[in-house]
Amino acid sequence: MHMPKHACQVSLTDGRCQVILTAMDMDELFLIWKNYLARRMWERVRAEAEATGDPAGIQAAEHALAALPELSPLDGLRANAALVNVLSVQRWIAMKAAREQGASLEQIGKALGVSRQSAWEFFQRKIAEQQRHESVPDAETGQDEKGSG
Repeated sequence: MHMPKHACQVSLTDGRCQVILTAMDMDELFLIWKNYLARRMWERVRAEAEATGDPAGIQAAEHALAALPELSPLDGLRANAALVNVLSVQRWIAMKAAREQGASLEQIGKALGVSRQSAWEFFQRKIAEQQRHESVPDAETGQDEKGSG
C-alpha cells in the first residue's frame, strides 16, 4: 500500500501538521480520506464479526486494520474539507473559463448537475469573495493588491 510521504499525515491532529495538510496535493488528501473510509468499513466488519462470533471475520478485519494507518474521524474530516476547498477553487476556475469561452450559466449549471440559478449564485459568491480579497490591505504596506491604499 502506498503511504503518504509526510509523517504528520498519520496524525493530522497535531497543530504543526495543519500547515502540511493545507499544502498537500489532492492525491495525498484523497489517500487519507480513502484510508479513513477503509478503516471505518473494517471496524464495522470487525464489530459485526464479534457480534456473530465469527473468528475468521475478526481475524480478517484485524489483518486489514493493521495494514491501514491510524486515522481519527477528525483526520478524515480535515482531509475531506481540504479536498472540498481545492475542488471548489478548481470549480470556480473552470466556471470562469467556461464563461470566458461563451458558455451560459444554464450550460454551466447543467454540466455541474445544478440549476442555472445555483450556478449563478455560486458564480456571484465567488466574484464577491474575490473582490473582498482584492480590497484587503496588505499588513506591511497598507495597500490592497491593486496598489491603492
